[in-house]
Amino acid sequence: MKYEDLAVLGLYAETAMHPGTEGTAGYIDMPVQRERHTEYPVIPGSTIKGVLRAAFKGAEKEEEEVKMVFGKEDGKGGISVADGMIAAFPVRSLMLPFFWVTCPFVIERIRRILDRYGRIVPPVAAIEDGNARTAGEHTGQITLEDQLVTAEGGLDDGIINAFKDLLPADETFEYTRALLKDRLLVVSDACFRDFVRSATQVVTRIRIDQDTGTVAKGAYFIQELIPADTIFISSIRGSGTDEAKDYIGWLGKRDNSVIRLGGDETIGRGITHTHVTMIGSGGEN
Repeated sequence: MKYEDLAVLGLYAETAMHPGTEGTAGYIDMPVQRERHTEYPVIPGSTIKGVLRAAFKGAEKEEEEVKMVFGKEDGKGGISVADGMIAAFPVRSLMLPFFWVTCPFVIERIRRILDRYGRIVPPVAAIEDGNARTAGEHTGQITLEDQLVTAEGGLDDGIINAFKDLLPADETFEYTRALLKDRLLVVSDACFRDFVRSATQVVTRIRIDQDTGTVAKGAYFIQELIPADTIFISSIRGSGTDEAKDYIGWLGKRDNSVIRLGGDETIGRGITHTHVTMIGSGGEN
């Protein structure tokens, strides 16, 4: 079955999320999933597809229609959903509450995806470690976590617009979209990797034994979270069926739909806003 490009899916984390994986040899008992070669956090396409399926089914769609779009146990569906790749990562700063950071390698990934959908994104040259590039007014030395970077201007507004294409277009994101120009920093590939490895949110969780008033046996663990305000990009491809195309149209009309990704739903993790850019739309729905 041949799949064709249908839409770009932008994902914006309203709350911290935990797309978890098995424990590692480190001190974190419950780390987040990461790409093996880059160590970037990633949301598996199967997770995104499952959540989209549940939302579609919850919209009182016929079971057969849901199966035609998302598949069934003995057959493929009409769409294919790619992994959610990180686009911009929030890092705290002494100057402002936080900056979003990205890097030339990530921008190159975004360029390749958006190019297929009619959005031409300008390239970004390599950046030396310790430097950063911005389209905003905050230049000079900026402290990000425990690192000091020197930011210079000149970042093409086309880069900013590409990131805006990943955010909902309604008024609830108007301020956030405006913030991107001042708050987006392009750092080196190595620096970005350091931030997404070491600047995630780490929490200690326990369960109290009601009889003893102390931590229950085996109920003390350390969990890693992808912080709120992280931006991801995914894409949806279709098999060419009318059902797949109709589904993309249905999803595109529901800009800023809220889905929940990862574990810990009962404590509010993973609340995520979606934005769909359809093929040939030049960045608009």
